[in-house]
Amino acid sequence: MSFKGIGIDAHSPRINGVLFRLEDDLKRFEQFGFNYVEIPVHGVDGIINGRLNDRVIGKLKNTLAKFSFKYTVHAPDPLNLKDINFSKEHYNVLKASLEFVSKIKSNVLVYHLGTLKDKSIFPKKARQNEIEILKEIAACAQENDIKICVENGDRSIMEVVEVLEKINKENVVMTLDLGHGYLAANYLGFDFLEEIKIAKPYIQHIHLHDNFGKVDLTDYQSEINRIPYGLGDLHLPPGWGDIPIYEVFKILNDYQGVVIAEVNSERYYDYYAGVYTYIKKLEYETQI
Repeated sequence: MSFKGIGIDAHSPRINGVLFRLEDDLKRFEQFGFNYVEIPVHGVDGIINGRLNDRVIGKLKNTLAKFSFKYTVHAPDPLNLKDINFSKEHYNVLKASLEFVSKIKSNVLVYHLGTLKDKSIFPKKARQNEIEILKEIAACAQENDIKICVENGDRSIMEVVEVLEKINKENVVMTLDLGHGYLAANYLGFDFLEEIKIAKPYIQHIHLHDNFGKVDLTDYQSEINRIPYGLGDLHLPPGWGDIPIYEVFKILNDYQGVVIAEVNSERYYDYYAGVYTYIKKLEYETQI
């Protein structure tokens, strides 16, 4: 078995809605050998006020068509289906994200599992809201052969599994983010590798980056201040931190999806060739 593809994410803060920056990055990604790129809807201004931004879509499609990449899509980071107070707005952004996937001829939409920010809302109600919306959207996605890949965030990997079991749709699966999972495991005290073993049947998309498992509880904020201390979600090149990446992929030894390197392009561009080589070696040494 082998990976379906090795990809890199287009860094949304770097692009910041400016498509010539995306095109420049795509040229570089092509040189390194990546064959997939994950496009952030918010990074290219693909949605405006809950609707597809048609002013951008045509130009974006022309840019993407210049390259031989296949594309996956990341929904806007603030999208949160547990936010009942803002439910209509989140629903509209999710639906528009799905339309965006179709427009650029992708078949993967990554969505971060929602978080409960308003402590006055009953957690079960917020969770049920998320599940019901994902069930509804899954039916629309199925018509266009799109998978909704729910990504683990700052809580346990098992929480995603539990949500997927309740949704029970073949096209609602899991994005395993190794960096998020490792940080959460160290902070919350769950067994990182054991939860990956349980989640294995649901994992069909992977985000790969590294860190030291040290949650940032300081006021350092920026990476330039956190890196000397190894704090937080650093999005380091794989192999730079402490995540047991090889052990993870030995568990996922028959994984056939795409591996997307989520490495900060502004800070680590000079190391992208090594990122690609690392993943190719990982594939060769852990896949059966």
